[in-house]
Amino acid sequence: PLRDALSAAREQAKAGRRALIEEAGVLASKATERETPSQLKAIQARWQEQAKALSLAPRDERALWEQFRSACDTVFNTRQVQRKEEDVRKHENRRALEDLCVQLEQLVPMSDKGATDKDDQAMRRLLRERQEQWTVQSRGLGPALHELESRFNKAKTAVEAMVSARARSREAAVWDTLAAKERLCDELDGLVQSGAGTADPAARSALALEQWMALPALPAAWEQKMTARRDSALRALSDAAAASDYRSRIEQGAESRAQGLLALELSLGLDSPAELQSQRLALQVKQLKDRFKGIPATGAGTAGEQLLALCERPGVSPAAERQRRERIFSTIAKAGK
Repeated sequence: PLRDALSAAREQAKAGRRALIEEAGVLASKATERETPSQLKAIQARWQEQAKALSLAPRDERALWEQFRSACDTVFNTRQVQRKEEDVRKHENRRALEDLCVQLEQLVPMSDKGATDKDDQAMRRLLRERQEQWTVQSRGLGPALHELESRFNKAKTAVEAMVSARARSREAAVWDTLAAKERLCDELDGLVQSGAGTADPAARSALALEQWMALPALPAAWEQKMTARRDSALRALSDAAAASDYRSRIEQGAESRAQGLLALELSLGLDSPAELQSQRLALQVKQLKDRFKGIPATGAGTAGEQLLALCERPGVSPAAERQRRERIFSTIAKAGK
């Protein structure tokens, strides 16, 4: 009876050991989870308790222990392998993120040296693509990402600032070109008005066209309007009848040009000459009354649109008025209006 009881107890103990081996084997599938090491230690402690409570036959004890140890080793080895793979993956992701930073950082000095051929649309598309890549590849890096994220955002901000600066520079160049073409037209109008250009109109026209072609082209609609003013002046230089008609247009439009210049100074917050303060006040009052009545303001539109409308009208600007125009050109170019 004692041998039978001992045999039954050992069989039950072996079943308990096998159950622990199965539990340890299950942990191999979740080796990288945070709680796995503590769970495995708890299983090992239970093994020790059972081994102390009842020893098995040496052959059985050795065989079951080898199985249990193998299961535990599998968990630790799997955990180690997966950690290494995770470290490699994180390292590769970090390298990829560093490369994204470098790509953005290289765009600004390349642009400063004129070495980049990417237009603004391509630059913005590249920024979106790099941001999407960053979002995907930065997942799971945790605190290690903070330094790189700051570097990436700094590079991205620099590229965005560069694109904005290039856009502002191009806009300013457009206003500079409009100012140059308006001055040329103003000069031609002055020749028509004084009759000084009728001595050799062909030579003067050729010079004007040469000066015009040396300037960059304006946006199509603007170029068309300014070209129309230029050609009208050139026709007037070579045709007496056209000259008489053109002088009349200049005289009739003088008041309109003066009002347009005053309106622009008012809308841009620029000072007007002291002798024009009463006219400026009258214009302000008129604008307020029109606004109250719901009447569209004369010369409505952006300051840039108003300036273009002023430039396309024939006329001659005295020195003082020319300075006021140049100040308006400069203000609009800086404001990007």
